[in-house]
Amino acid sequence: MTDFIERDPIVIACVARTPMAGFQGDVVSLTCPQFGAAAINAVLQRGRTWSPHKWTRW
Repeated sequence: MTDFIERDPIVIACVARTPMAGFQGDVVSLTCPQFGAAAINAVLQRGRTWSPHKWTRW
């Protein structure tokens, strides 16, 4: 596993946070994974390097 990390490092170059909402607010229907997906999508959009063809599923 160490060899893999040294050959292909993962670098976070941008951050985003999940939306904030009050109790029973507009986003109450979203699940935790949906909140996480929103933050990840924002990071990828801000990084301007995102391409669906660059990613593979594990």
